Amino acid sequence: MAFDPNELMLDELEVSVRTSNLLRGLRIRTLGELLELPSITATRAVIGELREVFAELGVTYPGELRVKDKTRC
Repeated sequence: MAFDPNELMLDELEVSVRTSNLLRGLRIRTLGELLELPSITATRAVIGELREVFAELGVTYPGELRVKDKTRC
């Protein structure tokens, strides 16, 4: 049976507190919904962790991963 990203809840992912906080703030629930976002903006560390999670799960994020500009308020 093929892996269905729509059945994997984001709160089931083993991620850091920072990444977990970002995911909760997006107000989505599943990996499938995350993969549908056109872009994700976060710190360099969180972006790196998301890339690792995607690789471990064998999924490709088709959107743009943007590193948050630390100079913005």
